[in-house]
Amino acid sequence: MIRHGLLAAALLVANFANAGPAYLIAELTPHDREAYQRDYASKVEAVVAAYGGRYIARGGRVAGLAGAAPTARVIIIEFPSMAAAQSFWDSPEYRPLAAVRGRLASGRIFMVEGLEASATAK
Repeated sequence: MIRHGLLAAALLVANFANAGPAYLIAELTPHDREAYQRDYASKVEAVVAAYGGRYIARGGRVAGLAGAAPTARVIIIEFPSMAAAQSFWDSPEYRPLAAVRGRLASGRIFMVEGLEASATAK
């Protein structure tokens, strides 16, 4: 039984090592922009970086190409893997910031699995 558990753990680690990046995408509408910036946005960046994340977009201009463009602030954060993004989301460092975000903004947040580097080279 333990041998099967170790094999499963090794396969899981190997799978994450070969996995492509993951993107955390948020569409948020701050209720109080000043408080959102001061109490959430200015503090979350360090936590994102600690979990291997980097901002791709952070509230820039949005242009609709097919259908309506989002009216909320759009944030895209790249993580090395879905596991890294989930670790950030579940982390003790982010948990109190998530509560602040929940009080100061509304919207939706989701993750999308990206392509492996070898898949994008083709």
